[in-house]
Amino acid sequence: FALITAPLSFNLAKRLRTDFGKFSNLRPNDFVKYGNDIFKSYFVDNDLPRVDLEIKLKNLLKIECERRIKTNEPCDNYISLNSPKGKIKIDDEIFSVKIRPKGGRELHYSNPENISLKVEVRDDKRIWGMADFDIQDPIIRNYTYEAFASEALGKEGILVPKHKYARLYINGKFKGIKHFEQNVSSDLVELQRRRYGPVYTLDQKYGTYYGSVIFKMHDKNYWKKRNPKLADNGLLSLNQSQENPEKLREILDINKWSKYFAFIDAFNLYHGAVPKSVRFYLNPIYGKFEPIFIDGHYTDAGDFSDFLLIDFLDNSSIIKCQWICSNKAFFKLFFGTNENPNNEFILKYMNSLDYFSSKEYEKNIDKIIDNYSSIRGEIYRGFPKGDSIFKRSLLPHIFKNEQIKIRIAKLRENLNISRSTLPLIYNKEDEFVFSNNISKIPQVLITKCGNNVYDPLILFKQNPIKIDIKKQKDCDIDNLQISLNKGNNFFDVKDLSLIKYQNENQFNNFGNQVIFKQLRNKEIPKKILFKDSVLEINASKSFNNLLINIEGDVKFNINNNSNVHFKNIRLIGNKGSSLTFVGQGEFDSVIFENSDIKIDSLYGNNLGEPRNNLKSLYGGINILNSDFKANSIEINDSLSEDGINFVDSIVDAKIMRFSNIRSDAIDSDFSEFNFETVYCFNIGNDCLDISFSSGSVNNLNSTKVLDKAISAGEKSNLKILEANIKSSEIGIVAKDSSFVSLKEVLLDKVKIP
Repeated sequence: FALITAPLSFNLAKRLRTDFGKFSNLRPNDFVKYGNDIFKSYFVDNDLPRVDLEIKLKNLLKIECERRIKTNEPCDNYISLNSPKGKIKIDDEIFSVKIRPKGGRELHYSNPENISLKVEVRDDKRIWGMADFDIQDPIIRNYTYEAFASEALGKEGILVPKHKYARLYINGKFKGIKHFEQNVSSDLVELQRRRYGPVYTLDQKYGTYYGSVIFKMHDKNYWKKRNPKLADNGLLSLNQSQENPEKLREILDINKWSKYFAFIDAFNLYHGAVPKSVRFYLNPIYGKFEPIFIDGHYTDAGDFSDFLLIDFLDNSSIIKCQWICSNKAFFKLFFGTNENPNNEFILKYMNSLDYFSSKEYEKNIDKIIDNYSSIRGEIYRGFPKGDSIFKRSLLPHIFKNEQIKIRIAKLRENLNISRSTLPLIYNKEDEFVFSNNISKIPQVLITKCGNNVYDPLILFKQNPIKIDIKKQKDCDIDNLQISLNKGNNFFDVKDLSLIKYQNENQFNNFGNQVIFKQLRNKEIPKKILFKDSVLEINASKSFNNLLINIEGDVKFNINNNSNVHFKNIRLIGNKGSSLTFVGQGEFDSVIFENSDIKIDSLYGNNLGEPRNNLKSLYGGINILNSDFKANSIEINDSLSEDGINFVDSIVDAKIMRFSNIRSDAIDSDFSEFNFETVYCFNIGNDCLDISFSSGSVNNLNSTKVLDKAISAGEKSNLKILEANIKSSEIGIVAKDSSFVSLKEVLLDKVKIP
């Protein structure tokens, strides 16, 4: 008997020791908040909705058999070619659904009363805006940790799933409070103001450590029909990135990824940092990969109290990265290496660390966490067990609010040290060596001589950087200045304590070599004047980071299926000036991206749509993430799907004329606009087609439109004072929760008003 019970006693003791260790991280304020949450749940009017899931016996048996198969239990004579079906009732609305068990962890399926289910809503209906979601016990998603993290990250422009809590009844039997979580889908992407693009994940059958992984495509059948070339190109780029990281770095949205990793660091959510626990969304507008946050699991699995992801740039062998160390190659893809850091990414990441650790942001997080107070209280009333990843803890779950506050405060303190403690400075004639000997967080050092400001230097702890100023124009020790505070406070180097620099042997005790850096002038936009000129474009050309003035009539003749791409520019057209683009083939096209455009007259003729391996754009002229103003826009004889396409932009135009357009004359996605007068003639599809947009049109005139004169979809809001619609298949359509306001409309030869 003793031989049998001894292992059980040992395992129980080990489990208790682990659980009590995690429980010991709780602070007195956590217990106070625990009590307050329970109290609020009784008195705050935030009653959880009731969800009734009705499943016939034969479908229940299918689900139970599939659960048993996961647990390696027998299920005799089980054959199922179709997913079990059922109905969900919420209030008085009934939804037909497909159901199946889901999840890899034992917690998902070990108990038939708490089995996790994947649900697909049929007939194009949505439940709380979701057509594809999981129903699971709250422990699966760390109770309310992942919900609050998703809400917070979503407010920062990162793609996140919806989270909802409800009381679940199956065939009338109460199954407890459940967590409803949206799955990756077109709904998830589009409702967060993105055009749906391919999404990728690791094929975990072939490993999970970046460097030897294989990516696979989500929603593969959809993309085979919709745009197989785009989807395959994205997949190829990800799989080849392990051999050529620099190539992938060019097509990562560093604004999104830097913010994503900074949030992971600030809130100790390292489950969501590794590649198997994030989804890679290819934004087809910009041709960049963005993260989709799907795993915000906060656990005590490993001590990350003295770790940040940027520590991977430390060349020492002592990096406290715990179980994510094996994915070092993945993080270096973004951060670079100590010898060759990705400065642009690091600077954005550190700015985000600053933001997420600020006292102002901490107040925002407190509000979001408090929004879930009554939900936590209702869950607490069932005395739920804590999450031990693979098992339920023997001790209760209590939200560790104080751990979040402690980590943010520590991060804030370390950032202050990095900005307030000057590095050691070694000097020998025109050579200077800067050495960060104190700050754990890298220091961002800005140097300048007179009016010349140079690109920042990033000083990692005990990794000295040497510069030589003799090649810099008008620069010497008398006017060399440095700043650690984003260029707000500069110090004259000559007034600081300088250590005599002899040679690199002075730094041998650090175990790192001195790295030489060439000072580079901070890039300032160059000015270009186009005046009464004709430009022949025979190969795709990019105009980047420029100030462009247009005087007189300027014309671009675009040939050989080329694209003219204006990016990060400010373009001003003088009064009476015009900018004309004329294409010769089906891919001759124009893109304005991340720009500020003020033009008098814009003309487009015979333009096609852009051809790019990782983009899917439909306009002859495409306005992306820009502020665009024009007195006059005229587009004729388009070869592209859309005459002009606005995406993520603010547009103001007085007169717009379109004729002989293959599909839509104006297509607006996720934009705001104000048009005074619009003329459409001989349009292959819609005159004005908007989705996820809001705007106004004073006067719209359309003739010979083969589909809809006006189409508003996907929660758009449109105000029209006067519309004159002739010879159109359909007059005006408002769909998908959109709203169209019309003061006056005249219809002539319109089949469906």
